[in-house]
Amino acid sequence: MAMFEAGAATVDISPDDEWFRARREKMAHGSLDGYRTDSFTEGVAEPIWVRTLVTRQGDKLMVLITADLVSVQPWLTARVREELGHKWGLERAQIAVTCSHTHSAPPYGENEPYGKWIAERMVASVQAAVANLEPARIGATHGFCNNLSYYERIPITRENVTQIGADPKHIGGVKHSRDYIEARAAGGPVDPQVGVVRIDRTDGTPKVILVHFTAHPAIEIEPPYVSPDYVGFAMKRIQREVPGVVPLFCQGASGAININNIFGTLEHAKHHGEALAGEVLRVLDTIETTDTVEVTCVSKLSYLEFSPVPSQEIIDEELAICRAYIEDLEEHPDNVWVGYGRYTINLPTGFPPDARRRMVEVRMEQLENLRSKSGHLFPPLPVELQVFRWNDIALIFNPFELFVQLGLEVKRRSPYRYTFPVCYSSDCVGYVGPASEIARGGYHFAYFKPGRYAPSNAERIVKEMIALVKP
Repeated sequence: MAMFEAGAATVDISPDDEWFRARREKMAHGSLDGYRTDSFTEGVAEPIWVRTLVTRQGDKLMVLITADLVSVQPWLTARVREELGHKWGLERAQIAVTCSHTHSAPPYGENEPYGKWIAERMVASVQAAVANLEPARIGATHGFCNNLSYYERIPITRENVTQIGADPKHIGGVKHSRDYIEARAAGGPVDPQVGVVRIDRTDGTPKVILVHFTAHPAIEIEPPYVSPDYVGFAMKRIQREVPGVVPLFCQGASGAININNIFGTLEHAKHHGEALAGEVLRVLDTIETTDTVEVTCVSKLSYLEFSPVPSQEIIDEELAICRAYIEDLEEHPDNVWVGYGRYTINLPTGFPPDARRRMVEVRMEQLENLRSKSGHLFPPLPVELQVFRWNDIALIFNPFELFVQLGLEVKRRSPYRYTFPVCYSSDCVGYVGPASEIARGGYHFAYFKPGRYAPSNAERIVKEMIALVKP
């Protein structure tokens, strides 16, 4: 069997002072790309990074690019793959691009200097990683963090309606809880598993530590400054305590899974990130590595089906709900509850009234655009599924905000002990959840992309992931 080699690199992608000056000017003229009017205007609180792993066995090169971004836009994946294809003749299956999904990362665009620079930095990180390829060994283990995350959807019932601060008209809907104590008491599913992959040099010193965990990095959402949220603090502690290592983070099936203290502070992010890192460090020395490595990288195109556009009567009902909320907002600026029954959405109390208004206005724009399309069925949305495997370590890259129930099912059905669904990869197409959760409604399924995804997607996607990962 050919020699197994690994290389890694880290590059800073924090925006510079000129970017912040331009953004403040843009915001002052009312040009918003989010919900808040002060987001990402005050500088960098903690740097954001691209961290890259390259492995090689014989002539098979595999490139994993991770970034402290809220999403990987498809043009970015395409541009990076094209550039790497020209340089080294790599095919798409050999290049995975993913992100942590931090909600404290700045926006970027295809035609903006910052977006182009991110693409250049990703390519540069791969060049640096290839330059330090050396013989290596690989192994993995699991740790557990049982108290860092929670399932944010609470079904509203007659029994709990008062306790969770809802109104009887919301019974039958779902509360999107931002209170980890309240939500954890409701008993929703989580994935506490911490995946840890260690790649050593031949002298036994760690070269790369890859961490897989399942929780939205949303302690701060569209804050005034840039940061990598808890993920960055976890990487920072690992790098500090394991000299010479490059840490990477891969996000799990965190649809509807939040880290504790959403709408908290940088101190909360530091506390939770260091707790996650502590668990990684606790189990690190238990990993047995090997230089006998079987590798696989495959990619396939799949699709997401849409449900038919609702009837005009239903669209008009949803529009009326939105208008009623906006009309009431001036008199009751603290109100966060929109709608009733399965149309219930509770907006974040951590957002000011103007940001909550914009959230509702976005939904109204989508509804207005669909009024004339009642019953229309949009064509399926193409998506990519991808697998990197080293022995019994399998990373399943996908572009979904996959609900945790589906991520757990993928792990259960996989033939490999260390199987990790890596979401927000190559693209970001939104929430994909089980049919039972779609039927309950709520925030996660209120918006259109351009339609609402069909309930049948979930089971098919899980089956396709398992078929792709199987030998």
